[in-house]
Amino acid sequence: MKHNLVLITTCLFLFLSLAQCQVNQKKKPLEMSSAEDVQFLTAVPLTIGQYLEINAINDYPIVAGNEIVISIKNLTKDCVVLPNDYGISILVYVDSSWQEVDNLVTYMGDDDIILDAKDPLFSETLAPIYPDLDTLEFLDQVRIRILVAGRLCLDGVPSDNTVASFAEITILHP
Repeated sequence: MKHNLVLITTCLFLFLSLAQCQVNQKKKPLEMSSAEDVQFLTAVPLTIGQYLEINAINDYPIVAGNEIVISIKNLTKDCVVLPNDYGISILVYVDSSWQEVDNLVTYMGDDDIILDAKDPLFSETLAPIYPDLDTLEFLDQVRIRILVAGRLCLDGVPSDNTVASFAEITILHP
């Protein structure tokens, strides 16, 4: 009986310790150390962090020449305001450097998009993108980074503090 209590206490301690590590891990700054990552940070004049969660919701594999739909989710404790084009930039790594490619989607309207703070219903939105890859020559696949940038709210009011995050997606040649 005493052995079981020690085992249960040890397991509970390990579980809580790992749970705390998981929580703390989300608060760490974004670590980017490869040469490609350093070049990316140089090409993008923004502070990149884990403010937004960006995911492609298309079925994989994603093939060039098709629209990609991404979900953008606010991970902050404050609202995030995105411009009407979602603050999207699309970059591709070619010839040892990151180059921006056009997004062929035209977004309608002038209103900003507001993502509430970690709200299950209103902290996420969907955005279509269509990277113009026609000018690139690639054999099998190409990696793109979809950057989303907006303004962080302070006390519910949009501030001048820019927040940005990105997702990397591999696109196959058709």
